[in-house]
Amino acid sequence: MYAGATRGRAPRLVAAGIAFFVFASAGTASAGKGGKPRPDTSPPSVAVSSPFAGATMRGTVTVSGTATDNVQVASVAVSVDGGAYATAQGTTSWSFGLDTRLFADGTHTVMARARDASGNASAASVSFTVSNADTTPPAVSIAAPAAGATVGGAISVSGNASDSGGVASVAVSVDGGSYAPAAGTASWSESLDTSALSNGPHTITARALDTSGNASTANVGVTVRNADTTAPTVQIASPAAGATLTGTVTVPGSSSDNAQVASVAVAADGGPFSAAQGTTAWSYSLATGSLSNDAHTIWVRVSDSSGNVATASVAVTVQNGLPPGVAEQLVTPEGVTIQVSTGVTGWTAQQVYDLLKANALELARIGPSLTVKVQTTYASSSSVGVSQTNGVYGNFHGTIYLDAASGTVFPVRPDDVMAHEYGCVWGLYHLYMSHHGDWSLWLQARGILGDPRVDSTFSWSKNEMLADDYRMLFGTPAAQSEAAYINPDVPDPRTVAGLRDFFLDTWALP
Repeated sequence: MYAGATRGRAPRLVAAGIAFFVFASAGTASAGKGGKPRPDTSPPSVAVSSPFAGATMRGTVTVSGTATDNVQVASVAVSVDGGAYATAQGTTSWSFGLDTRLFADGTHTVMARARDASGNASAASVSFTVSNADTTPPAVSIAAPAAGATVGGAISVSGNASDSGGVASVAVSVDGGSYAPAAGTASWSESLDTSALSNGPHTITARALDTSGNASTANVGVTVRNADTTAPTVQIASPAAGATLTGTVTVPGSSSDNAQVASVAVAADGGPFSAAQGTTAWSYSLATGSLSNDAHTIWVRVSDSSGNVATASVAVTVQNGLPPGVAEQLVTPEGVTIQVSTGVTGWTAQQVYDLLKANALELARIGPSLTVKVQTTYASSSSVGVSQTNGVYGNFHGTIYLDAASGTVFPVRPDDVMAHEYGCVWGLYHLYMSHHGDWSLWLQARGILGDPRVDSTFSWSKNEMLADDYRMLFGTPAAQSEAAYINPDVPDPRTVAGLRDFFLDTWALP
């Protein structure tokens, strides 16, 4: 049975003569007035353990730490540079995956905020540096072919490449040429046809690029040995086709091959071949006295180191029986007769012909009526002869004399002399054959018609001014620059408007 409670004392439980006392809990921390629990106003504590202050990070990293509370940590969230908070994984021990590539390189602050069940919050922060710029090049190596290997035909070039951020591509080049993409990246290969390369040493280069554009290369030297089936090439520089040869002439030329020119030989009309001097640049001395005065064919045969052969030929005419005092005579395809006198050194008929061609207009028209004599007896000059019947001119012939003696003008300024003397012959040809000996059109075009100084001195000579007009307007750049215009009292022909067209369209009538 129960006994009544006494004020200030706990109620008693009485059973079978035994008294029991029941006491209320003595705890008072969670109780307020009237026995209600007190509110929780204590914030949790939070700490960032990674990254440490001042750390440098790149890519995706883990931000982690701890949090505690007097009751319970409800959540942890993370923010960067005051931005929006994102919930972390865990509470008392928490972590958050942060992609630093979303932020510019530089200093940033990460803040961790912890909340307890009562809504109390606290935060902790740490500053770190983001550095995502990748400046480290990938690694690349060539596994095959081995350095120093001898290769031929189609081969496989292979190797490996690696990079912390990933290899984007691998490409292969030979001897610094264009790159061809290889198959694969970490393990790569490329097929190379060595038959497209010359026999001999070559360098194979592999280039790897990473995803940031960094590049690195690896090289390997190999020797290509393929069966050579490519014939060499050969050219005959002179004489020109159709030329007339006399005496002993030099036949020069050039040849080339994908590997090596072994020999060059020359023959006439299918006769036995004789070795020339040189290979890629060669020459042969041909004595035409052993040939009949007739048409002949000069043959040149070139062989490479693999036995491949190529030939070239030129048709010429041999005409021996030289005039007295002439050591060499050449009749060009245009009909010009070039004679080199006995005792002349440093000049061949072919060299004179090349100089003439470079400075001559209408050579095919003037050529049959022109003789060029290279000698050492008298000064460089020119002369013309023409017949006249009832005011009609004909039988024109011009002669150019070139003084090849040492110390004279021609050896020093060959283009100047050749252009001037040929210009005189060309100008007088058209004076007589196109304009019946009438100078007035040219004098008027030159602005000196009626000028009393004309033909008063050498520099005012019509022949000399006409010849130098030609040199300045139609000679080679060397011819124009080797000497000033002959008459300083009249304008340089190059500055006279329309004068060049006058010569081409009016003076040089068909």
